[in-house]
Amino acid sequence: MTISEKKAILQQYQNIEKEIRRQREEYLRIMTAATHITPELTGMPKSENGDRVAEAAERLTEISEKLAAEIKKLCRTRYRLLRMIGSVKDARLRLLLNLRYIDGLPLTEVAEKMNYGYRQVCRLHGMALEMIKDETK
Repeated sequence: MTISEKKAILQQYQNIEKEIRRQREEYLRIMTAATHITPELTGMPKSENGDRVAEAAERLTEISEKLAAEIKKLCRTRYRLLRMIGSVKDARLRLLLNLRYIDGLPLTEVAEKMNYGYRQVCRLHGMALEMIKDETK
């Protein structure tokens, strides 16, 4: 596996996290809108509000199922990433990979947190990527 392939796998975590946040926000928006729908008691067999409530409930169910699937995917991906990062024997390099890919920090912030220079972190990052093993392909 090439270094660019390893980086792409490691970067999936942040993308999945962003998608889950987006779907949660959409769910909350629809839930808020659905709770503000007030049914009218007109005696009519079918009201417009009844349709809106049913549509909102259907949409909420759809989003809930999609969100559950994304969370499951995130858990599988996170487990794989943690195993990949755990395959690196050097604790400094594992910390660097966790800060970069799990916490999503740019290398400049990783350097600051680790009290290293940016160039040294770039060099260590390359070494860490080379040491990663992915047995779960």
